[in-house]
Amino acid sequence: MTSKDSLYIYALIPNSSPYSLSGGGIGGKEDDIFTIDYRDIQAVVSLSRIDEYEANRTNTLTHQRAIEDVMRQYPVLPMQFATVVDGQDALTDFLEKHYDEIVKQLDWISDKVELGLKVLVRQDEIFAQIVQQSEKIRAMKEKIEKMPFEKSYYERIEIGRLVAEELEKEKNRYKDRFLELLTPLSVDVKENKCFGDKMILNGSFLVRKSEEEAFDQAVNNLDDELSDHLITKYVGYLPPYNFVHLHL
Repeated sequence: MTSKDSLYIYALIPNSSPYSLSGGGIGGKEDDIFTIDYRDIQAVVSLSRIDEYEANRTNTLTHQRAIEDVMRQYPVLPMQFATVVDGQDALTDFLEKHYDEIVKQLDWISDKVELGLKVLVRQDEIFAQIVQQSEKIRAMKEKIEKMPFEKSYYERIEIGRLVAEELEKEKNRYKDRFLELLTPLSVDVKENKCFGDKMILNGSFLVRKSEEEAFDQAVNNLDDELSDHLITKYVGYLPPYNFVHLHL
């Protein structure tokens, strides 16, 4: 490597001991991943053969796996996908310019972990529960069943509106239940965009490592309690993208 070779940056870590990963670099060239030191910071990098990287599955997974491997040993500030600098001098300039903020964020994140939780509703089960619990909806349903189909148009529209309204209330109630129990166990919480009609929570939780076991237990308890109506997808030890912010 020369000082002018472009570098792909995966993450920033404390300068405690050298890190390397043989053949794990992005771009399909099996480049090694290694570190470049600046004071008490290390940048986790590989040689960059190109200036722009397509955000395809292979590249994004390579980026993600490299960061996850580093996370097994160090607290990390993950860099965004396709962060490239024009050589070691440009990298040093960046680290020098943002040194105080980098050190501050590394210290802040060192005893914490990001955990991800997605919660989806089992809509058929909740629909059945809504009909069972609502006298008004049950009465309308019984009335419609006795009417000729072509004469029940407006009644069917109304019952659909009522069920949708109650479904939204149930979704909010379940989401609030998760947040009420998990937020006190978290340093910070971010509600991300939900996808599709069934997802009611797409949450990122920053949790102290000392509280992780209690957080895990709370998620498991909620899953046991509500599994008839909800599906939970819980993922641990994620790069803390949602809670640290550092960009070139």
